[in-house]
Amino acid sequence: MTAGWLRGAAMVGLVVCLVGLVAGVAVVGTTGAATPDEELNVSIDTSKTDVWVTESFEVRVTAEHVGESTNRYGIEEVRVVDSAGTTVATRTPFAESIVSGQRSEFVFDDVSVSAPGSELEAIVEFSDTGRGSSSSVTKTARTPVEVSQPDPVTTVTGNRSAEAVSLTVGNPNEDSLRRLGIELERSGDANISLLTDRAVVPTLEPGETRELIFDVQGAPAGTYSFDLALTFETDDGSTWERTRSVTAEFAERATGEDVVGISNVSVSNAPNGVKVTGSVFTDGDAIVRNVELRPADVSGTGPARPAPEAFIPDVVGDETETFELTATLSENRSTVPLRIEYALDGVEQTTTAEVSYTGPRNDDPVQLTNLNVNGARVSGEVANTGEATATGVTVGFASAENITGGDEFFVGSIDSGGFQPLESI
Repeated sequence: MTAGWLRGAAMVGLVVCLVGLVAGVAVVGTTGAATPDEELNVSIDTSKTDVWVTESFEVRVTAEHVGESTNRYGIEEVRVVDSAGTTVATRTPFAESIVSGQRSEFVFDDVSVSAPGSELEAIVEFSDTGRGSSSSVTKTARTPVEVSQPDPVTTVTGNRSAEAVSLTVGNPNEDSLRRLGIELERSGDANISLLTDRAVVPTLEPGETRELIFDVQGAPAGTYSFDLALTFETDDGSTWERTRSVTAEFAERATGEDVVGISNVSVSNAPNGVKVTGSVFTDGDAIVRNVELRPADVSGTGPARPAPEAFIPDVVGDETETFELTATLSENRSTVPLRIEYALDGVEQTTTAEVSYTGPRNDDPVQLTNLNVNGARVSGEVANTGEATATGVTVGFASAENITGGDEFFVGSIDSGGFQPLESI
């Protein structure tokens, strides 16, 4: 009885110990299993850490099984994403998988980023089939890559009065830009012609801006599109080409705004009145055409020969053009009023100017010119600067001390604006 009980007790004890041992193994196995996130590792490396926008460089993504389990992980997709979340490279491997101690590398040769940023991210999608059911696992890794914009900054404005497109180009980078070539081309059927379509800037220093002027013709008010092509070199010797569409607005000019004036004006005595000379200028960078100046139609003044009006084909930007005209001027007038007509943006406009003058006026219209004195002999011409024909013109020596005798000349009649040679009587 005792022996049987002992044998039974021993058997029970053995069973209990075995059960306890099995239970202990099961508990240890459950708490020590590694997760896919712990067993998988992803890294990303680049051939450059400082690149320009759209510059090509190499990216290497590595997927590695660092666990000790027998789980096999399939690699379903590898993506490279920029700072803006845009996928810049992707690959879908065929039947690619890794087990403990294995790694797979994926090399992307010509990666480029289209916008500035500061890092790249690798995203790898794994499939986990080692636990009896398929599941998806995602692992990521980041690396710093400074992506900079080498492009010059451009601003385009239209100047209708100046008949020009102003393009400002600036360098936003910390290094110089060299050999900038800028070409502008009209886009579509715009009713505008480019007289200047290209410009060159040898060097543009960091932070520097440069204004370039492209002359145009026929620019009614409105907004016009242009195709802009840029070529330039960066400090590392790389050559870049950029194209973009730009617009320029040609605004209406305010009604009644005068853009033409006169300066450096002088008035002197002349036959039939006075002679007025001076310069015509424009306000700012306007271009005016068909400029006509004449005495205003008011009491006490009017056009006079030989230059009753002055005509200037055009006055461009900050340049000036000279004029000369003659006007009648009564004794009771102390100013010469001028009427100025011109075309701005194809529209005829008129303005007036007053020139002060209190000096003598109305010189004799018959004048001697081109005189040549050789001893007692005199040669030359007689001019009629008046408006009417001069008749019975005779030229002789005036009585003066130490002057006696000499030739007399009969000229006869001289038409308005005409010349007659001196002929001895």
